[in-house]
Amino acid sequence: MKNGFIAGLLILLASVGCLARDFGWAARDNSVFPIGWTADGACFAYGTFDYSIMISNQGRLRIAVRNMKTDKDLWEHSQSWDEGNTGDGSGDIVPRTAAEAWNRVKNTVEPRLAKFKIVTGGPVAPDRFPIVNGDSLDIGIAEQPEADYQVPYTVRAVSRNLGSKTIHQGARPTGNELSLLGYFPSPDGTRIAVILIERSFSFPFPSYYVIGCHTKNGFKKD
Repeated sequence: MKNGFIAGLLILLASVGCLARDFGWAARDNSVFPIGWTADGACFAYGTFDYSIMISNQGRLRIAVRNMKTDKDLWEHSQSWDEGNTGDGSGDIVPRTAAEAWNRVKNTVEPRLAKFKIVTGGPVAPDRFPIVNGDSLDIGIAEQPEADYQVPYTVRAVSRNLGSKTIHQGARPTGNELSLLGYFPSPDGTRIAVILIERSFSFPFPSYYVIGCHTKNGFKKD
């Protein structure tokens, strides 16, 4: 009985320690902010926040845990706010920064992040390419001719020493703009989260693409 009580107490203390971690440490003014990685670098947790005054004051926050081997989200939480344009004060009070938005949702998202054993830390904003560390690793976006109001594109990682590889393929609507924001490195540097942003002229919020890339494996010489 005593051993069971002690074991339960240890589990409780461990969970309290996880929840006490500051998962929102990087939620400042950046549109994309890191939360952290799992210790093995397989999963990356991040957030995006955007504020717009198109039509009315609007804000949108998204938190996700992504498997960087499969480029699939394991969990996500999204929330949006809209003050409306009626002028009667009946709409939401919209957060103006990622930090303010995080404070609105942290009690909901932090227990879920703790279950994934996310280790916090790293650069606050995406680092820029190329990565130079005994090699030169860069990311390029190649677009194909437009087809059916879509512009197909391929994202490739190019290593001076190892060759190149395709890490993502997609298509953007004609008129949208696709650009590279940078990357967040895993703690051991073997994997990176490549961040793309797609901006639309007809929708207030951009789309973000988080793409996993191993820095050593999968390359082929041309």
